[in-house]
Amino acid sequence: FFYRLAPVLALEMKEVYPELKKALANVEKVLKREEQRFAQTLDQGM
Repeated sequence: FFYRLAPVLALEMKEVYPELKKALANVEKVLKREEQRFAQTLDQGM
């Protein structure tokens, strides 16, 4: 879910954090992986 918000955030914050645009693909990948790991943790009952 949150990884899909990364492009919107990068666009909104481009003036303050121009490096977000360059790192966007990596940010999305990391966020998605963390969400998947969190879901696995919940499935296992923490």
